[in-house]
Amino acid sequence: MIECPKFRSLLLLLRPDLAEKNIPHRTRLRESIIEAWKTWFESLKIELSVHFFLLSYPTITYSNFLGHQHAVGKISFTADVWSDQNRASFLCVTAHWISRNSASNCLAFKNTLIGFHCLEDSHTGVHLAKALFGIINHAGIIHRVCFSLLCCLGLLHKRS
Repeated sequence: MIECPKFRSLLLLLRPDLAEKNIPHRTRLRESIIEAWKTWFESLKIELSVHFFLLSYPTITYSNFLGHQHAVGKISFTADVWSDQNRASFLCVTAHWISRNSASNCLAFKNTLIGFHCLEDSHTGVHLAKALFGIINHAGIIHRVCFSLLCCLGLLHKRS
């Protein structure tokens, strides 16, 4: 769409101060979108993570520890799988959590899309579980998922 001459002309008509060279082409627009997403995803990973480095200090209390953690408590997930007209399958995963603003000490419910994945395999429980936990791992929050659930699914081996 961004390459369509009529669309570009429309943009120039609507914004007289805009020059043709200021309208990005598809490759530059794609790069900008990917960079913005990477930046956003890294900040999301920080918000959802627990700052484990504080655990090495025995004088830190639990209440002090929570002061350095944005996502308090558990992180819940919803997922949906569907196929398009060409029979390509997709998995969408949303995370839900309660966030604590350390400045105002207020809690807020938050949710966001953490993964949109094209499924290459059949929709078996094992394939879906691997895709789901792959997305959760990529978000950097696999350590906040129930350990026994991971072991039951064979995605993590119990230590003897």
